[in-house]
Amino acid sequence: MATQRPTARYRQVANELRDAINAGAYAPGEALPSQPSLARQYGLNQTSISRAMAILEAEGLVRTEHGRGSYVAAVSTIKRVRRIPSRGGGSGSSFVESLGKSGLSARTELVQAEIVDPPAVIAGYLDLAPGQSALIRKRHMFADDHPVQLATSYIPQDVAGGVELAFPDTGPTGIYRRLANRGHRVVRFAEQVDTRRPSEEEAEFLGLSSGQSVLQVVRFVHGHAGRVLEVVINVFPGQLWSLSYEWEADNPAESRKDLPRHSVSVTGVVIGSEERVLAIKRADDERWVPPGGVLELGETPEQGVIREVMEETGVEVRPDRLIGVYKNMDLGVVSMVFLCRPVGGRERTSTESDVVVWLSRPEAEELMPEARAVRVADAFRGDGPFVRVHDGNVVITPDDSST
Repeated sequence: MATQRPTARYRQVANELRDAINAGAYAPGEALPSQPSLARQYGLNQTSISRAMAILEAEGLVRTEHGRGSYVAAVSTIKRVRRIPSRGGGSGSSFVESLGKSGLSARTELVQAEIVDPPAVIAGYLDLAPGQSALIRKRHMFADDHPVQLATSYIPQDVAGGVELAFPDTGPTGIYRRLANRGHRVVRFAEQVDTRRPSEEEAEFLGLSSGQSVLQVVRFVHGHAGRVLEVVINVFPGQLWSLSYEWEADNPAESRKDLPRHSVSVTGVVIGSEERVLAIKRADDERWVPPGGVLELGETPEQGVIREVMEETGVEVRPDRLIGVYKNMDLGVVSMVFLCRPVGGRERTSTESDVVVWLSRPEAEELMPEARAVRVADAFRGDGPFVRVHDGNVVITPDDSST
């Protein structure tokens, strides 16, 4: 008969405290009983209690402040999910989404943006020659105002153009859209995951003790011809984050690499009272456009445009009719554009929109790039739907597209 080894007393203390924390007996941020108090309660010496606390600290349940005591961690485990292939054709990365699913509020601070000589290992990743520079973007990320991630991005200067690419601050999707506007389309991502001891800067920002480790996720962002357009060093407290990867089983239809791949998006040209047009000023590239975005799996085009307009502007709409289909020939994005009428909600900005405003038709057509302004003009016509192609900025005529 198998025998069970007895559990050491300090581990029993750790188990009981862990159960109490998970049961809610101690709230996030609440102080645990002092070590002398726990020593008297369990009839142990303080060395044993310290060993119990070290277990809980390594698990991320407790943080210890020397001279003050031990406290329940203020942030629960955050799940970071990667789907292969990513849904929606994006970067597969959403700090806000990961925290939202954990019931936490996200905040990001851009603490450094400048042209630098990158470290040798980064220069190697980017295949830079000696003397070539890169744009660095270092961002501090918070969950409910508690530090949870460091993200440091390096982009070759000849790809970025200059430090202005970093402003206004935006997430990965916004940066990749700006790179596409410069002729550098992102086509593939790869990630390398390691665990290591934190640097002094990382330990100080993330509030880590000497015994705790960090997860380092290095993301390689590839453009056409395999060039690495960006390297991002993401550093997480190992005890706070859970990495999850999902992918589909082999499917012959999915493995046909020679098939064309397009991204499908939806746009809403919302016309309200006095024939004014709802417009946003995008947070990533500061362009004026009608609201819209990527159509998600499992939703109809009409459902997608309702969702996108609400997310970006706070306005609830009803799609009336299809205005047309518009293809970005450079990026392979096909957009279905709907004429919509406002039925509720209230205008507000979002992470994707710095300004939300109602414009007259002449104002909209003047402020928006031609490729977006034509959608507004088409909405006021009654002889659609239209099929048009463009390069992201300018409408391409049939003669242009054949050259």
